[in-house]
Amino acid sequence: PEYLIRLEICELAFQQNGFALYYVLEHLRTHELCKIAVQQDGITLFYVPKHLRTPELNKLAVQQNGLALKYVSEKMKNFEICKLAFQQNPESGQFIPQEIFSQMLKDDWKIIKNFKYFSVNMLLNAIGGIIDVYFV
Repeated sequence: PEYLIRLEICELAFQQNGFALYYVLEHLRTHELCKIAVQQDGITLFYVPKHLRTPELNKLAVQQNGLALKYVSEKMKNFEICKLAFQQNPESGQFIPQEIFSQMLKDDWKIIKNFKYFSVNMLLNAIGGIIDVYFV
């Protein structure tokens, strides 16, 4: 059938360039097509309709490109996904919520070596929280 041929063409295109998702009408974007696109380039999460952004899809996106964390909704940002993003690309630190960053710092203080990716306020708040826990 014609639909399956088109689907196969989309899949092939996405395997080469995830940004091809941009050219698919939003109502035709399926979870499977979006999955292929974000596995090729995590930043294409930007083009995934919000109702299709599942924890699985978000995880695949940040594993491929940590900066895709920018397009993960605040409600879906958790310790695991933020840590994956940060491990893939420390620059994703700018998209990590303060409370998760503090938890990450408590878990592994060595991430502070990437301090240039965090605001001074984030660092001070996180360090203040650790001091409160250990010294007060």
